[in-house]
Amino acid sequence: MKSRISTDQALPQFRQWFKQVYLLTKFPKYILTKANLLPGGKNEALQIGGMYQGKSLPSPANKSDSN
Repeated sequence: MKSRISTDQALPQFRQWFKQVYLLTKFPKYILTKANLLPGGKNEALQIGGMYQGKSLPSPANKSDSN
């Protein structure tokens, strides 16, 4: 039987991926596909997509010992 990870156990891993991978590498490309929906168009999408470039987001604290 495969072990399953509960939502509570997976949330810290998801948050880490979201902050360290998605926001820095995938979000800028995604927001450009939505440029036609933004009032400022492509310029606004580029500005939004670049918000996290060059920033180092913190790693989550290890909470495995908290229970």
